[in-house]
Amino acid sequence: EIRLVPAAADLAFARNLLGARTPGGSTGRLLIHPGSRSPCRIWPPERFAAICDRLQAEAGAQIWLLGGPAEHALVGRIRALARRPPVVLEHPLTIGQLAAVLAEGDLFVCHDSGPMHIAAAVGTPVVALFGSQSTVMWRPLGAGHTVLQTPLPCTCLPDLPAPCVKTDAYRSYCVRKLGEAEVFAAIAAALGRRELGKR
Repeated sequence: EIRLVPAAADLAFARNLLGARTPGGSTGRLLIHPGSRSPCRIWPPERFAAICDRLQAEAGAQIWLLGGPAEHALVGRIRALARRPPVVLEHPLTIGQLAAVLAEGDLFVCHDSGPMHIAAAVGTPVVALFGSQSTVMWRPLGAGHTVLQTPLPCTCLPDLPAPCVKTDAYRSYCVRKLGEAEVFAAIAAALGRRELGKR
């Protein structure tokens, strides 16, 4: 397990960027990074949008979407599809600022990615969506994290533009087999655990 402590200046930046927490009714500050270096690892944007809507309507969560320059279109697509558009963090972040922003979150939802490991290192609970990558090797380190992965080996989905290549994890679309209900339940449970831990 690795611990990363953001610098005071980066924490001040993050608190200013995210603003004050919404008083009363909110179950937590939820940060979502929907991108990945491999497009095959990305959960469909319409499902992210549906999850954002449910979490805001049913759990009262404050939601922020974040991504790098290569992910602006994906983040914009999710926001456009959502009936209750979440806040988009469009400010370019240094690694230190990203660590501080993640430290200020109550929960981080992402794929198997670099930001996932940064969130775990600063102590923020993670809900990670995995395809066929090894969760033994790549899961977030530490306690309190949730990893969702469909049973393997998987079968290719019929709606793919091309079949999965089972010997190459970067061309496996297994993550698409995770359903909205399963992901929503995992996030809601993680937010609930976070709130109980604060009491």
